[in-house]
Amino acid sequence: DPIEPVPIPAQIATLSADEAAEAYKDQYGACFLQRIEAVAFEPAMQVKRTTRQVVKLFDASGVTRFSTFQFQFDPLAEQVYVNTLRVTNAEGKEVGFGKPSDYFVIDDGEGGIASQRKVLHVPVPGLAPGCTIELVYTRRDLVSPPDFPFTEHYFTAEVPILSETLYVRAAPAAFVARASAGLVPQSVEGGQAWTVTKPPVYRHEPMQAPLDTFVPNLR
Repeated sequence: DPIEPVPIPAQIATLSADEAAEAYKDQYGACFLQRIEAVAFEPAMQVKRTTRQVVKLFDASGVTRFSTFQFQFDPLAEQVYVNTLRVTNAEGKEVGFGKPSDYFVIDDGEGGIASQRKVLHVPVPGLAPGCTIELVYTRRDLVSPPDFPFTEHYFTAEVPILSETLYVRAAPAAFVARASAGLVPQSVEGGQAWTVTKPPVYRHEPMQAPLDTFVPNLR
């Protein structure tokens, strides 16, 4: 069944120009032009999370990396719905779009432990270097708690991000936020938003320091 996405205010939904991503094309196969996570909370009524990702592909490695999206979820606790999946070429013409009939769910076998958790696979059609992917999907909790659920967000990915935002659509008194140094909220329609421009690219290293010591984060 369709799940309406959390409304994202226009002031944080504006895309960076494609030209800003060109600096990364010689080093990475793809780049996020934008990543937004929007959380809507009403006490004991609803908890929804909508994620919007816009990805620019540079070469074949980027096509391979983003040929399928995978979302882990617990069907006993939440629902997940793909609102939008479209692919445009370098000229802005739509060359592919997502079809629910192509999506499929399998058991989550990560860690070798049997559980009720599932993985939704979303194949992306029509990809080629130079294309842009726009993906919007929404999760909804089956039981809405009286208090804002604990949320932890790290502003980073394994490929560059031009702009990443966490938007909380809730009454100011409904939650308490703790952000890393330099991360300041802005008041937007219906709530608050935290945005990081060009956050650090994540690279795993042996004996790495805790992630919250070197990556912008919010709790």
